[in-house]
Amino acid sequence: MLGSVMNTSMIYAQGRAFPKGSYRKNRNRIERLIAEDPKIDYYYELAILEAIKQNWDRAQSAIEQLLEMEPCLVEGILFLAQVLESKGDLDKAESLYLRTLEKQTASSLVFREYGRFLLERESFALARTHLLKALELNPTDAYAHSLLAELSFHLGHLGQAMLHLHLGSNQPELHPFYYPRSARLWMTMGYYEEAVFHWKRALQLEPKNQLYRNQLRKAVKAKQKSLNQRIREAFTKN
Repeated sequence: MLGSVMNTSMIYAQGRAFPKGSYRKNRNRIERLIAEDPKIDYYYELAILEAIKQNWDRAQSAIEQLLEMEPCLVEGILFLAQVLESKGDLDKAESLYLRTLEKQTASSLVFREYGRFLLERESFALARTHLLKALELNPTDAYAHSLLAELSFHLGHLGQAMLHLHLGSNQPELHPFYYPRSARLWMTMGYYEEAVFHWKRALQLEPKNQLYRNQLRKAVKAKQKSLNQRIREAFTKN
């Protein structure tokens, strides 16, 4: 499996920016805000901050406090499921996804995230069903396309993988994790120019992400090596 580029690549709060600045300063600032006025947005920001640092227990605590205030907030429930997944509590995570699906039968986001969960567990048939349902509910979901591209690749359907990658890239709004997920697949398929492009876009969104930067270097080297190989082959033919 290609899997996630990093554990936190599954953690994304729709429409919310990642906290910038130092972890300690951010945590102290958010905790002061919570002490003064415990709002949902503050708990959410704290959960994102802890997830970025992979402090999963702290992230779980923050999101659970948020859900005590808003028990039916789908975004928060999915965040909790993703945190449980990152901690390795897969049974609890799947149970939460399934319970949410029962209540949110028209949420493309829930279908997509459970589809991603199934894909990463290599349950391909069920993953495909849920990812296609996500696209039925929201045809412009670029991230769902990238996940279906990855699934198609693992099943040996390279034409479908390419189709979903291109369909995803043509959507007006691209999910931040569309880029690293697609970049890794392009790299695996040997399309290094496309991989370089997508890693660069991923870094524009997360300039300090060292993992993305390292992957970009690998893609650039692979692209140059491939170019040199083609040049040598051309000279050999002549």
